Amino acid sequence: LSADPPTPAARSLKVALAAALNNIGYIHQNQGDIPLALEYYHKSLKINEEIKDKQGMANSLANIGSLQLKEGKALGMSESSALAAARENGERGLAIGLELGFPDQIARNAGLLTKVAKR
Repeated sequence: LSADPPTPAARSLKVALAAALNNIGYIHQNQGDIPLALEYYHKSLKINEEIKDKQGMANSLANIGSLQLKEGKALGMSESSALAAARENGERGLAIGLELGFPDQIARNAGLLTKVAKR
């Protein structure tokens, strides 16, 4: 395996794939298949991390954290573990948003952390 960064065209395809996987996760979430939604959000996050797409990472983290917060029980998580996981993902996403100055990601992840704190 090569450690060389992907070509711009290959990177663009991976960005599109990560976005598509995220969207598939959203569809599954809306259809009530929470475990499958989480699986697709994690697939999206993995690709975003691989290509170092920080905006994509912050978005995936917010989606994962929000799902954990809202649907922890459906994921087989205790209330405390769902809160801890949502907090961790929200903190990671917020840190990325602040680092790069992405207002939408700052707002989404800060909103997630506010919801966690209110529980």
